[in-house]
Amino acid sequence: MISNERQYNKTKQSLEEFRAQLEESRRRYADDPVLLQLQTGQLVRYIEDFEHEIADYVQATNGDLAPIMPAFNPRSGRLEIARALTKMRLAKGLTQEELATRLGTHQPSITRWENEEYESYRLGDLRKVASVLGRDLDVVFIERQAEAGAPAGRPNLDSTLEGLLEALPALKSALSTPEAREDLRTELKRAFRTLAEEMLVAEAHRKEVG
Repeated sequence: MISNERQYNKTKQSLEEFRAQLEESRRRYADDPVLLQLQTGQLVRYIEDFEHEIADYVQATNGDLAPIMPAFNPRSGRLEIARALTKMRLAKGLTQEELATRLGTHQPSITRWENEEYESYRLGDLRKVASVLGRDLDVVFIERQAEAGAPAGRPNLDSTLEGLLEALPALKSALSTPEAREDLRTELKRAFRTLAEEMLVAEAHRKEVG
């Protein structure tokens, strides 16, 4: 999560550089769809991620936050308390130093709490931060969905992949090695898992609103 103006400007610059690289790759490999996909796939993901980060930062600095701020990001499938804290701070127009002063602590503590790798939060600290930022902290337990295999009659991931490869000779040729196929399987599994998590979060929000 972008946490200050300096990071925001740096991210915008990087985004423009990736966009320029993408356009160059599209021109260079316009006549080869397989190479085009291989060369541009990662660039597209970088661009989407940076666009998402910039949009989140602009939304937060404009104070345009939802009444309920779930500390979960369905894009990454991770709990993201740090992202929620950063957004709420930015929405109040506070720097990390200013927030630390209001909390009676030091700036490194805020930096640690806004680090997306940090997990050792204490409820007391979170309640205090929420109060200073004009929010209440609510802890919700959501029923875990039973883990099950693919429903009867539906093709599994491997058979679906093989069908796609048979239908796309060019792609099959490009993914002729076991390593390349395994990489594709991993990406598909990640995409399916993210979709499932997004559906769970949407359902949880629907229940809260309802």
